[in-house]
Amino acid sequence: MIKISVTIPAYNGEKYIRAAMDSLIGQSLQEWECIVFDNASSDNSKSIIKEYAEKDKRFRLIESKENLGASAGRNAGIDAAKGEYVTFLDQDDLFDPRAFESLYAAAKLYDADMVFGNMTVVEDDFKISKKRAKGSGKVIVMDNPQKKFHGQIPGWCYVWNKIFRREKLGAMRFYEELYPCEDTHLVLRFAPACNRIVHVDAATIFWRKSTSSFTHNEGKLNPRYIRSMATMLLLMDKAISENPDWEKSYKKFVREAIEKPLVIKLLRHGDRSETVRLKDYRMRSLSPRKKLAWRLFKTGLADRLALVLYKL
Repeated sequence: MIKISVTIPAYNGEKYIRAAMDSLIGQSLQEWECIVFDNASSDNSKSIIKEYAEKDKRFRLIESKENLGASAGRNAGIDAAKGEYVTFLDQDDLFDPRAFESLYAAAKLYDADMVFGNMTVVEDDFKISKKRAKGSGKVIVMDNPQKKFHGQIPGWCYVWNKIFRREKLGAMRFYEELYPCEDTHLVLRFAPACNRIVHVDAATIFWRKSTSSFTHNEGKLNPRYIRSMATMLLLMDKAISENPDWEKSYKKFVREAIEKPLVIKLLRHGDRSETVRLKDYRMRSLSPRKKLAWRLFKTGLADRLALVLYKL
């Protein structure tokens, strides 16, 4: 019986992919499978994946003729998965050796639809940049997750420190046009479908900070990032209408994780006159969303989208 299906979207990851797959082989729970989706890599990634697949039949390779992106790779992995639970691993990250054992044990003990653990942030050379999240082993069971899930526990918004009941996922997939925040969007849609969510205070994953990632460069103004965040605003409005019981939690997420950071980011990159104007008393009366729309319009990054946001 396959207990956990793992999907790794790969693209030119020859530097890291061996370590990622080795972290699966070294798991204390061995009833897993791994679907690696290669996004038309031009380096040696595909050969490395094939090498592992030939030695260990638990690895399966899906090849794409073009780079469709990480979300498309994860969606293909979900479609191909046979495990009771599914999870996701980026090509440059590693699972803790006992991650599957601790997460799956909690899932079965509490009949949970989603279980998640802690993350340890490491640098590119794997030097730990923050204190390792070994954890106390304490378990938090959320039978009414809409009241406790968002904002209560670090790491709630990622997919790679979680296992998801595959049957409960159903037709739910990653929104392929959204990046970054595609993982948070899936989690926020999946959570309302859960009867029970469990957090295990235990080490789960080593997340490698990449110098090219959006997260690493979060202080920089990037038009794609701005468009993605604005798209998230629209998607969250739709999510609120579909899950009214989660309205309070969703609005808290929108306010704290999208609107407020975006306004701060845009202020940092505005010229002095615009910053002063935004801090003027007339601007203080506007909601963060309308302030964001105003700044988008002023910078010319997405003027049409800004008008849409302003009308929301």
